[in-house]
Amino acid sequence: MNGLTKYYQIFASIPECDYDKSVGFLKEKISNLFIEDYYNQFPNSEILEFNVNGYTYLFDLNIETRSNKIEKDDRVVAVYGRISHTNEKRDSNRMKGFIGPFTKLTKYKDFDKGHFISHKINGNLDQNLYPQLKELNRGWSKQGKLFRSLERYCDQNPNVFLFTRPIYTDLSWIPTFIDYGIFTKEFGLLLNRFDNKKIHTTNKK
Repeated sequence: MNGLTKYYQIFASIPECDYDKSVGFLKEKISNLFIEDYYNQFPNSEILEFNVNGYTYLFDLNIETRSNKIEKDDRVVAVYGRISHTNEKRDSNRMKGFIGPFTKLTKYKDFDKGHFISHKINGNLDQNLYPQLKELNRGWSKQGKLFRSLERYCDQNPNVFLFTRPIYTDLSWIPTFIDYGIFTKEFGLLLNRFDNKKIHTTNKK
């Protein structure tokens, strides 16, 4: 089954109702999908749910694996909610202080401090930050341009349902892929899976 098929199945099953009721249906179904898929991949996880600025965060606090001396990072499982906006200025100093400058850490050389939920649509710092591939975050690549266009849609459309989900293929907090979905009133589901890691090749002589 293709990686996005489960989403389309859920969205195809929305009963005929108004937008608000559709969002209520989706919140339950898609949250269950996030949790089930994550537990299937990482069965010894401890997923917590909390809300910040109207968005629901599912977060792997890694309690059990840490007690068993398994080196798995604490990390976000998924974020979803209705889009809201803020006029508050971003706390750049606090963001810079978060685990220090990436430019000084070799393992983060390909990454920026990205946001699961952008600042403009009321995304906070702390657990909302993650290593995001520079080309994606800055809109340099073809995928990056598409990613930024989805973010612009969110900037211009308050109260629309949004979800973003990191896909991990190891025990670090750096996602290999990012799923970004918007349930729009005009166009239905806008959904893409974005690459969040470079493939490094070594030239053999």
